[in-house]
Amino acid sequence: MKKALILHFNMNPMGGAETVCINIAYSLKELGYHVTLLTFCKPKHLTDSVYDEIYYFTPFEVSSGTTLLSSIMEFYAALKFANDSLIVNTAPFCNLMLIGDINYIHFPYFLSETIYNNKLGRRVYGYLAYALSQILNHIMRFKNSGGLPHKIFLFNSKFTYLVTKKLTEFSDTNLDISLGYNAFILYPPVNVKKYLDFTLKPFNDRKDQVVTISRIAPDKQLDLVVKIAQEVREKVNFVIAGRLQSMKYFTKLKKMIKDNNLCDTIHIYPNISESDKVNLLLNSKIYLHTKIMEHFGITIVEAMSLGAIPIAHNSGGVKEILPRPFLYHTPEEAAALIENLLDNPKPSAHIQHMLRNTALKYDSEEFKRKLKKMICNLNQKFKK
Repeated sequence: MKKALILHFNMNPMGGAETVCINIAYSLKELGYHVTLLTFCKPKHLTDSVYDEIYYFTPFEVSSGTTLLSSIMEFYAALKFANDSLIVNTAPFCNLMLIGDINYIHFPYFLSETIYNNKLGRRVYGYLAYALSQILNHIMRFKNSGGLPHKIFLFNSKFTYLVTKKLTEFSDTNLDISLGYNAFILYPPVNVKKYLDFTLKPFNDRKDQVVTISRIAPDKQLDLVVKIAQEVREKVNFVIAGRLQSMKYFTKLKKMIKDNNLCDTIHIYPNISESDKVNLLLNSKIYLHTKIMEHFGITIVEAMSLGAIPIAHNSGGVKEILPRPFLYHTPEEAAALIENLLDNPKPSAHIQHMLRNTALKYDSEEFKRKLKKMICNLNQKFKK
């Protein structure tokens, strides 16, 4: 039986990166692979049999030193599994320490946060981790490595591909990444068809409400919601909902809301359930995405599927999902977009249906279809 090993540092956040990992596992299983997961932290939420075997290093959560620990995990994988397994690396913290035959890159965190970091300590740490990755690559040259003589790079957006290519060109990584040869764009999977099963609530029957679904953490730039709410002239409710990752940032947000007299306008709901998320998106007219330079934006596609019209910052991979009329540069532009959508219900209803149909190309079945075709083509192309 064909064997495959999937590397992922921590499955417990159960965010977009983990959804990618699970869908890759399903794709490999459907192709007849015996699938093993190697992760650093013990998985807490895996309740189905998507993996045939699971190996982990510690039962505890790890929040620091992830780059170096990922390297140790990959070193172990290179020694134990490379001879007889197709290795798929989806570890999001250490994406350029690539021992995988297939490497799914969410963003080149390694280069952007270590080697190109202004802090000396982070740069030294990055170079040490990179040196270990070079040893791993050297080891892999003497392994079968799944039968593929070239590493394959999958990117979650064209934006991530371009950033990665730029960073590797200005470093000593010696990675030759070429779109169409060894690099491909494979957008993350979203359960669009599942969301389409919900009865679409007409635009006019929804609340005058703007919802943001996001991890509550500084990197998601949720304070932008406060700035936008200040600019909207109409009476509109704003909702921020999602997994609470940073209590410090949560407290800061609540203080900002209170200081700007917006307690009756902006409501925050941490750690909501999946059903609560669906209900919010089904009953809100507009979805507001705040992160600047977002790599892709899974919640944008979820909003499209459930009929909430999304608006997002005009940067990053978001521009590959949404047309220009739904993108903003400033809080003032975002407020104007919100007011325009609310003041024009007929065009907004048409937009709602158009975006819902567009969301289908990001469905998880489409992701698996493209990935399986890619793996089959690669096995044929590089067959010895």
